[in-house]
Amino acid sequence: MSGRTYTLTLTEQQAGELQEACELLARIKIGQINHAIERLPGYHDQRDWDRVHATRHEIQRLATSLMPEMTRRRDDGIAWDLYQVIRHRLAWDRALDAGTIQPGEQRKWPEMMGVSYDEPLAMSGLPLATIKETDQ
Repeated sequence: MSGRTYTLTLTEQQAGELQEACELLARIKIGQINHAIERLPGYHDQRDWDRVHATRHEIQRLATSLMPEMTRRRDDGIAWDLYQVIRHRLAWDRALDAGTIQPGEQRKWPEMMGVSYDEPLAMSGLPLATIKETDQ
């Protein structure tokens, strides 16, 4: 691979969508298919839970048989890295918007307890992506 880097400009809503997509991709790649299924539109509106659970079980079985290498490839951490970086930025921006912290302040406990406020940890072995607010 080349050493190229890219800049992508997103709205907050687009960043949130990309965060969710990266989380789902990362979870699918490590075999957490149930998490992805639960995010399908209308999933929680189902009334036939026996059918839902049977279908989830079958999808998990198929994924396990088709992807026996799940969790063994180091490059599968790229989507998780991206998810963490975006999640972290959006969480801190929400804290700023809510007045929980002021610019430059450190994390406030217990108001900022969630893992979203934790510094991202690289899982892929690659440098973490960067995300910053643009000047408008």
